[in-house]
Amino acid sequence: MILLGLDDPIMPSAGAYAASVTRAPAILTDTADVALDADPEVVYEAVPWMPRGTALPTVGASCLVVFDDRGNPWMPVWRPA
Repeated sequence: MILLGLDDPIMPSAGAYAASVTRAPAILTDTADVALDADPEVVYEAVPWMPRGTALPTVGASCLVVFDDRGNPWMPVWRPA
């Protein structure tokens, strides 16, 4: 498994990727870890995510990971596992 944090210089070439949650947030203000579906060995840690009311994503939930202009991953969309 390759773990990537927010300070790692690796930036994927596409702007958005299908992914799965590998570490779920415990509360609304926590971050999540996500693995890219295209290469499950690539895991991004401490990814900010968009809440949907009070629901939390769970491990295995499908999500979309996008990268901002600084190369930081974000999880704006997810659906329950």
